[in-house]
Amino acid sequence: MGAHILVFPFPAQGHILPLLDLTHQLALRGLTITVLVTPKNLSFVQPLLARHSTSIKTLVLPFPTATGSSTSSLPPGIENMKDLPSSYMPAMLHAMSKLHEPLLQWFESQIQYSSSPPVAIVSDLFLGWTQSLAVRLNIVRIIFYCKDPNHRFSASGVPTSPVFPIYQIYILHHLYADDSPIWEVLQHNSSLNRASWGIVLNSFTELEGPFLNYLRKNYGNHGRVWGVGPLLPPIDHLQKDSSAAARDRGGPTSIRIEQNRQSVVYVCFGSQIVLNRKQIEALSIGLELSKVKFIWCVKETSILPVQ
Repeated sequence: MGAHILVFPFPAQGHILPLLDLTHQLALRGLTITVLVTPKNLSFVQPLLARHSTSIKTLVLPFPTATGSSTSSLPPGIENMKDLPSSYMPAMLHAMSKLHEPLLQWFESQIQYSSSPPVAIVSDLFLGWTQSLAVRLNIVRIIFYCKDPNHRFSASGVPTSPVFPIYQIYILHHLYADDSPIWEVLQHNSSLNRASWGIVLNSFTELEGPFLNYLRKNYGNHGRVWGVGPLLPPIDHLQKDSSAAARDRGGPTSIRIEQNRQSVVYVCFGSQIVLNRKQIEALSIGLELSKVKFIWCVKETSILPVQ
């Protein structure tokens, strides 16, 4: 068996699914992998377990109980941001940080009793505290970015970086003032991310080469930045015509359209964004006026315009 690594996704659809797709690719290349999830997120890993029964295992830790103002604001029984509005992100960040001690205990038992304890942690960008854990364990930590991190702000050194109005800047910066406790947590998380051993992103050189090069030169001072995308589910999963799977992914898993390449526009705003009626009507009018063929993935709770 190959080297053993721990994969730790953040419980939000746009984060957990791409990292699990990367996990599939790593398993194909001979690595032994443990995926950390909480009980209600285990279903996301089941397809991988069925396909890689010998190389992928799970570490299922109980979701942290509400023992403070930040975690107590999470509704009972909710363990994934797909079931919450984005305003609950600070509470979810705080809840995930409370997994530090049980994860440390698991690592210590692996070091003591396992013949092949993990040699690396691959964790989401919102799990910056795993960097401190990796340092304590003397192993490397690699950040997984589900998308380009530089979209959060305008910086003069970033290639082609525009200047955004403050209301268009990354939602956590918009929601929390610079002197708020949660902003201090986010800043600390960012500094820990910079101390990581390396970065993998769900992107590729042909699409975002200048930005990947910018990260290599300016983020972390180690140059270990890899574009590993586009990350997709296994091909047999893509071939399944399952509406439930499509809903879990926030979009269709199989699109069979007999059209010329690059002739269909895919419209999706992710699992956290719910457009209001005015926004949906404006978008629908724009799509109709464009005369392009399109697939529009809409969250069930969105308000559809009256036809």
